[in-house]
Amino acid sequence: MCLIEPALLEREDRAKMIQVREAYAEAAERIRQAETPEAGIVAFLDLIAPNRSRNPRAERMSIARLAHRPLGFANALDCVTQAVRHMDREALLKNQEAVISIVGGKSPEAMKNYHALLANSRSDWVYRELPGTDHSLPFQKPRRIASLLMAHLTLT
Repeated sequence: MCLIEPALLEREDRAKMIQVREAYAEAAERIRQAETPEAGIVAFLDLIAPNRSRNPRAERMSIARLAHRPLGFANALDCVTQAVRHMDREALLKNQEAVISIVGGKSPEAMKNYHALLANSRSDWVYRELPGTDHSLPFQKPRRIASLLMAHLTLT
């Protein structure tokens, strides 16, 4: 199993995660309701990547990427929120084997701490943090991610 910034494992405290997901649901609603989806997308980015680069070019690119299919993006946010509310996360984790989770170094501390905890408590879990990246790390370090995934898949 290869995980990159997995939304269902955003933090250890499930109650807090549900609370945080409510803000994602509000961002999804803003994406649907507003004349343009940008305000909702910025609200989402502020939640998921509060430490992201505020470079105007990078910010415009992130917003444009997420605004490409705003309704689908809003629905995806709601889908994850529903899964967080109703899924048995412990049962899901129990049934995973040979996991690598990759999280950005600029991602929220709660996410990094939870993945480190999972790696420390399981012999079949590898955690890798990519310094200088945030939630959009697949766009920031695609070759590094590919390298990590290939190494993990070769070893398992």
